[in-house]
Amino acid sequence: MPRTGRSLPLLPTGLFLLLLGVAWASIETGGFLPRFVALAGLLLLLLFLVQRAAEIRFLLLQVRSRAEPGPTTTLLLAALVLALGAILAGRVLTPVDLTQERLHSLSPASRATLAVVRGTLRLEGFFVDPSGEWELAQRYLELYRRSSPEVRISLRDPDRDPAAAAGAGVTRAGVIAISHGSARTQVFSLDEEAITQGILRVLEGRPRTVGFVQGHGEPDPASGGEGGISAWAAALREANVEAEPVSLLEHTDVPAGLDAILLVHPRHPLYPEEAGALQRYLQRGGRIGLWVEAEDSTGIERFLALYYVRLLPGVIRDAGRVSARLGLGPWAVALVGDPTHAITFGLGTFAVGISARGVEIESPHPMDLTAGPLLRTTGSVDVFADAGAIDGPPQRRGVQTVGAVLEWQAAAGEDWRPVPDAGGLPPVKPIARLLLIGDASLVTNRFLGAGSNRDLAVESVRWLTTQDRFLGMRPRLARNAVLRLDHAGLRATLYAVEFGLPLLLILTGAAIWMNRRDRGAG
Repeated sequence: MPRTGRSLPLLPTGLFLLLLGVAWASIETGGFLPRFVALAGLLLLLLFLVQRAAEIRFLLLQVRSRAEPGPTTTLLLAALVLALGAILAGRVLTPVDLTQERLHSLSPASRATLAVVRGTLRLEGFFVDPSGEWELAQRYLELYRRSSPEVRISLRDPDRDPAAAAGAGVTRAGVIAISHGSARTQVFSLDEEAITQGILRVLEGRPRTVGFVQGHGEPDPASGGEGGISAWAAALREANVEAEPVSLLEHTDVPAGLDAILLVHPRHPLYPEEAGALQRYLQRGGRIGLWVEAEDSTGIERFLALYYVRLLPGVIRDAGRVSARLGLGPWAVALVGDPTHAITFGLGTFAVGISARGVEIESPHPMDLTAGPLLRTTGSVDVFADAGAIDGPPQRRGVQTVGAVLEWQAAAGEDWRPVPDAGGLPPVKPIARLLLIGDASLVTNRFLGAGSNRDLAVESVRWLTTQDRFLGMRPRLARNAVLRLDHAGLRATLYAVEFGLPLLLILTGAAIWMNRRDRGAG
């Protein structure tokens, strides 16, 4: 059998280039260089097989008669196993997400949404290549592709492929176009929450709709300025919730088609007919959200008393260190949420408001329902009759509850039938929900971006519109992982690398040599 030493460098070189190209392509799929490296390695392996075809055939025939294959056969078998392993790992196996923030896997809500998809769901990303958004979009789209066999993804640069962008109705970079059958939508925010909400839009066919009560000095959903709520309405649209103004005086009841109705900062009390309409709406399974301030008069105090909830008089003054650091004046209040409720679970920081008032809820609640506080002050505060009474003694002092939630099974009536939600999701049951927050400034344009106000405002509406599966779905950010080694750790690493690994190789080689010597002697 001829010597193979001169041709052996082709085998390790080709194998190294092939594995390097495959690993490189799995990390950076946008360029051609990784594929060129893998192709070069494959060509070297083919050249080796052609040059040593006779020797390889001879060695394979000797396998039956020899207990231990030669070095060439061993390298060929190792190359075959590694190649098959790379193919299976790339096409079959799912990566294991070991990050604390679960950065490389979708949330349960997203997986539940993808589980009901029937038919091809297309996610087409249009971003500038190269850019950080391109890499982030690539990661997100790949997560969705791995999570469902119905998902088809693509990623293009709209400047390099204008025809594809025009076909998807995309006019600029930074967009993910989502389509399912004839339904189409576009997502402009690059995070899991926005993408999953976009998928819901094409599956459900319609967004949730909330009505903002008008006619008593409340801000309109489209109103700008510091006291407006247009930023909140825009955030709701990103969460697949449409906002529209509603006048209860023009209807004998709450208009049909609303998933919830909101009353925000009324300057004048509601008329008895309007309060009656809200009461009837809640009794049959409606959802109502109230955001009021210290000077507001709602006209529904009697209606709230039926559920043992009361808006307390006075305005809260928080002189604690947290509020003082805000720099918003003496009436700024820092609020923390109940960590056990779905709305406030996982809020990253405290909410920030001004001119807040207390909310009182009976505890334990005498009715057969789920009720409890939602927001409270971060510490002990003073409550004054108004801002001008600050020189006198406070009416109350201590930790104040500023938000409360109630939920119960409503009497739906004999004609109610469970209708499955669009997209095959569970039926929407007649569950009445009431949310009351004694600070309307939290949702205004001035304060929406402060603290966790935006998350609190959006999550509250999600809870009211029974989108519970999306509560707590927020962007997950990677934390800096710092590896700290002291002198002992550095010394141990030095010994392991400089002495341990070479010693292991020497001992392994000695064991193999002694084994072969014993066989030769036998």
